[in-house]
Amino acid sequence: MWKCPKCGRTFKNVNQDHYCGKAPETVEEYILAQDEEIRDKLQSIRSVLRRELPDTTEKISWSMPTYWKGHNLIHFAASKKHIGLYPGPEAVEQLADRAHMTLPEMEKDEDYERRRTQRERLLNANREAARFYHETLFTPAGEAALAYLRRRGLSDGVIRKFGLGASPDSWSSLSDRLLEKGWKLDELVLAGLTVKKKKEDGRERYFDMFRNRAMFPIINTHGNVIAFGGRTLEKREPKYLNTSDTPVFNKRQGVYAANLLRQ
Repeated sequence: MWKCPKCGRTFKNVNQDHYCGKAPETVEEYILAQDEEIRDKLQSIRSVLRRELPDTTEKISWSMPTYWKGHNLIHFAASKKHIGLYPGPEAVEQLADRAHMTLPEMEKDEDYERRRTQRERLLNANREAARFYHETLFTPAGEAALAYLRRRGLSDGVIRKFGLGASPDSWSSLSDRLLEKGWKLDELVLAGLTVKKKKEDGRERYFDMFRNRAMFPIINTHGNVIAFGGRTLEKREPKYLNTSDTPVFNKRQGVYAANLLRQ
């Protein structure tokens, strides 16, 4: 056991990360306790949430105290029931973007704008891919996938609610469509939508990651399509294929149909 010399609390691990001192009881108290350089920006982010979710109450939750390292790890979380303030290992970049501001930490990060632009393009590519798969489901190219979903007892209403789709039995239908719309091949590879390989003669070839599968988009709580799962319609392995980790998706944190949890 280890006892913190400042606050006297005991922990199993030596030098355990924790909130040392009296934790604020309200969001307002927490913000007012921060350094002046970020206080106004935190208030602005809070104002954005309150404007977009006017019929809410606020609470402060210390559900992840072992990750507490300072204001740079604050994570604002919003739902229809509450606006919460969580100390955790995630930044507030997305909410800062919605408030049209740059966080103090990001102002010193020369690579921030590149990462933000890349994230937006990958999310947009995923959204376009989800639209393509869903449209394909109700065409002859998606007939087998639609029959499979209906055999599983899914109605058209459920299929549309979850945005289910079909990837056609072709090598590069999706990739070709996205390339025509302006995305670069390396972006599609980074998003996990396309595979790129070199032939024996040294030339590169590309093909769709998902082919001839019933498709299940993974959508986060903000309504962004961040990844896909695909169930094969043939007798081949892998039976289930999922997007690997990307700049917009972490398999350990993604939850299927997270966008519906607020409803």
